[in-house]
Amino acid sequence: MAEYVKDRLAEQADVIVAPSVGYGYYPPFVEYPGSTTLPLSVARDMVANICRSYARSSRARRFYIVAHGPIARPVYELAAKQLELEGILLPFTDWDGAKAAVAKTVTQQEWDRTQTNSRRRCCSTLHQQRST
Repeated sequence: MAEYVKDRLAEQADVIVAPSVGYGYYPPFVEYPGSTTLPLSVARDMVANICRSYARSSRARRFYIVAHGPIARPVYELAAKQLELEGILLPFTDWDGAKAAVAKTVTQQEWDRTQTNSRRRCCSTLHQQRST
């Protein structure tokens, strides 16, 4: 998902799109063979230092992270706090929040449709009863 969003951004916006970072903080899978995770502080510093490097070379002061899942959220929150003190902004995607909002909207639409159909049947039945 992150790669898809990154590629679409590169096509549609006048922004620098950095390569994906292949390592990070993700301890839940550390027990599986071949899985890796970095300590929270190392992942935080890596993200902050990547942003600092781009800030020095490009004078940019706003960076976005296209990320997924709640596990790495503390990394981005902590890096963003560090960078904010240096005048660098680091907003990041919240896929779980976005998915929850979409799910709520879809659920509400489904409920509205069900209720509307139910009301139509009820009104139609009442109308038929009054007509007869």
